[in-house]
Amino acid sequence: MKKREIPVMNVGISLIILIFMNICLAAFAVLSLENAVSDYSLSKKTAKHTTQYYEAVNNVQEQLAKKNQELREKAETKTTEAKSSQKKAEIKTAETKSTEKKIKVKTVKNMQKQSQKDI
Repeated sequence: MKKREIPVMNVGISLIILIFMNICLAAFAVLSLENAVSDYSLSKKTAKHTTQYYEAVNNVQEQLAKKNQELREKAETKTTEAKSSQKKAEIKTAETKSTEKKIKVKTVKNMQKQSQKDI
């Protein structure tokens, strides 16, 4: 019987391929982990910046609301003052008209007295 020899070359190549595949898988795993860590840190930074942005926007909106309220109150007081000054002007106008009527009545009475004296 002939002895059958096992080819050593075939076992060696398959072992080298297996080792190379394991090294590649380990490298891809490390790269994937590094990518996940960097994505996580980027997400944290983005969340922090977004939170700060919206806090700033809220502060500005609150300040604008306060200013709008102040301006609204000032406008209401000016409107009230304008209405009161308009009423005062109307009262003065009415007083002036009544004074003019009184003067006219006195003038007419004086003219009547003069005409009666003349007659």
